[in-house]
Amino acid sequence: MKPIDKKIRDIIVYFAFKTKFLTERRLMKLIYVSEIYHIKKFGKRLTNACFYNYRYGPWSPDIDLIGEVISGEDILIDYETTRNGHEASFFKPNVSETTVNLSEEEISTLEDVLKDWKFKRTYELINFTKSTVPYRESEFGEVIDFRKYVKEIILDEEIPVSSPYRILAKHYGSLNEKQLTDEDKEEILQEFLKDKEEKNIIKDLELD
Repeated sequence: MKPIDKKIRDIIVYFAFKTKFLTERRLMKLIYVSEIYHIKKFGKRLTNACFYNYRYGPWSPDIDLIGEVISGEDILIDYETTRNGHEASFFKPNVSETTVNLSEEEISTLEDVLKDWKFKRTYELINFTKSTVPYRESEFGEVIDFRKYVKEIILDEEIPVSSPYRILAKHYGSLNEKQLTDEDKEEILQEFLKDKEEKNIIKDLELD
């Protein structure tokens, strides 16, 4: 078995502590939406989780596996019947408090997602995920490719100009952004997408 992805583990724990009635399906969608939000806000993916295009929206075997493995530690998976009479797995805190090791950027993204979706119905969440560009550009059963979406977001300048253009300033000095060629933008993109070490913070979580 491959090592547990600690970031995905911490995101699962974060959502389990911050929300109630968290089914596996809902968790999958919250993390997928977090990917979309993070790309739009920072121009890069939140995790390396692989998502597939399925009937009920994006599904990730990575999240599914990690959730099963860590059950019994900080979180517990209970199998219960939903209000609609369906059997479902619910992610719940198994301790009264814990810590997660996430960056300030990552926590800000998760909080944005909770602000928008914490109290929305699951079907609304599913409908939103299925309306996103990466999902719509994939076929049923295919891996959802975020790379094209990341590139489009950066080159269309939908993220704050300060993020990629700090890199621009380093290479081109006072060059006006309107003078950029496609080659310039591609070089900025590649520099911006390079892995960089982020300073993480230890976030204490307590039950609401």
